[in-house]
Amino acid sequence: MSADPGGPGQDYTTVVSGHLFPNEVAGLAAACRKKGLLCHYAVLSADLDTCWERATARGPGRWPLVFEPFAKVHAQFAGLQLDDRHVIDATKSPNAVSDAVLTAYRAGRLTVTDQTI
Repeated sequence: MSADPGGPGQDYTTVVSGHLFPNEVAGLAAACRKKGLLCHYAVLSADLDTCWERATARGPGRWPLVFEPFAKVHAQFAGLQLDDRHVIDATKSPNAVSDAVLTAYRAGRLTVTDQTI
């Protein structure tokens, strides 16, 4: 696990940036507790077409982007029963999604508790 400090004046540390399946959150939260850190998570939720459109608009990445494996990962998230406090509607503009995540974070909605795992 690596820690990445937030930008100047930020009051957070990013421990994981990327996809982490919700069933792995309990382990991450336990590791954070051992370090005296609160754990927060958000699931950005959007339909497959929106996700694919945004992913392909980014240009080439480390690996070639192939639709079928991409769709399988999307389906794994889409089929989950998640605590609504952690789900963010990601169909809006990137700035609106960022604002929604920060609002939820500041309101304490994204904090992992025993009830949200």
